[in-house]
Amino acid sequence: MRTVNIYEAKTNLSKYVEMLEQGKEEEIIITRYDKEVARLTLFKNKKDKVRLGAGVGYLEKKPFILKFEDDLPSLFGY
Repeated sequence: MRTVNIYEAKTNLSKYVEMLEQGKEEEIIITRYDKEVARLTLFKNKKDKVRLGAGVGYLEKKPFILKFEDDLPSLFGY
């Protein structure tokens, strides 16, 4: 954990983001007048999530109920 004042953070923001990306720092605390006001960290990588199939989340689930057996042929255009 590194602590920097707000002016230094503004001046060297890209340097601090790069340090986070490379794993040199886990977080950077930003201070103003010696008081902690913000924390700079990386987002968690969204690629860590497991996707369970190609169509997950794209299809709506609606109940399918046949009221009469005679409706079945009409569903197939007969």
